[in-house]
Amino acid sequence: VLFGSGFVSVHGGPFGAVVHEDRIRQLGDAGLNVAHAGEGALEDAVGLVLFAVSFGIVKALLATSGAVSITAIILEPIIEVAFSLLVGGVMGIIFTFIERFFHSRSKRLAVSVAFVFLTVAITMIPFPSIGGVHIACSPLLSCMMLGTVFCNICDFSAELMDRLDRWTAP
Repeated sequence: VLFGSGFVSVHGGPFGAVVHEDRIRQLGDAGLNVAHAGEGALEDAVGLVLFAVSFGIVKALLATSGAVSITAIILEPIIEVAFSLLVGGVMGIIFTFIERFFHSRSKRLAVSVAFVFLTVAITMIPFPSIGGVHIACSPLLSCMMLGTVFCNICDFSAELMDRLDRWTAP
């Protein structure tokens, strides 16, 4: 189950995206490029969710000696995904609000990187179990949600994302 969930996100999509992006750049249509990039991010998010559910099943099967808890198999992965999206969404809203106060390129870049690190740090905080349900958070899914919220509600996100792409290659 665990190995099968890993194969969901391992395919030739990145190669196709590069070829597709190069072709679109030749045609000069940036709208299709954005749509295709969004499709790739959605595909990665679905792969993460499937992996979280599969990993929850494997952990529940290995942790128990014969008795399988439905709560551990179904509820914990759903809570992890929902909590990750909540943390990333809240951090995205705060990031959008804070970013408006900085006008320098270097300061905006520093704040962007700081919010990614802060989001990862928040997701790594251990939470106590509630009623036997372990609460966890995915750093990758939270950061994906941070970027999604920021790009969708911030007026100048395209300019900032362009600078981030120059700072570190995708």
